[in-house]
Amino acid sequence: PNFPDLQVDSIAVSPTTVTNGLQFLTVLETVHNIGIITATNVTVNADSAGSLPAIQGPPFHAGYVSGPLPSAFASLAPGAITTFTFTYSPTSFGTLQFTGTASASGHQSATQTSNLATIQAPAAISITSLVLSPATVSDGQLVTLVVTVSNGGHAGLLDLTPTGLTQVGS
Repeated sequence: PNFPDLQVDSIAVSPTTVTNGLQFLTVLETVHNIGIITATNVTVNADSAGSLPAIQGPPFHAGYVSGPLPSAFASLAPGAITTFTFTYSPTSFGTLQFTGTASASGHQSATQTSNLATIQAPAAISITSLVLSPATVSDGQLVTLVVTVSNGGHAGLLDLTPTGLTQVGS
């Protein structure tokens, strides 16, 4: 064709699993000029806030932080590839995907869809029981304290260790 021919090669969300309130999502939109004419003022289809549209929901599970970076690409030669970067902050739990297009000189690419990202609730630890054994002890006798905890959140826990144990009584 006698106009720029852009293709969105991919929209990649990473990491694919994040914990709400603790991590950000990075979205990379890779645009390729598959035409024979240099594309000028290449942009991606960000809305007025700069963000890509999300297709999973409602509710929308991530808030726009920044992007696209760069906001536009001055020119993209035939065969050249560039990547636009967006950043989002999770706002609730669930799964999420993004869609995107690229345009130059009034011509728009086909829509591409990202991989699926999962936003999970942070770990929510609670002590469900404390059992001291034996119940009655003599001076100098060893005792065992079994602390049982539960995780009411979605995120896993690694290297959980008790802290702040205090002896009460005599």
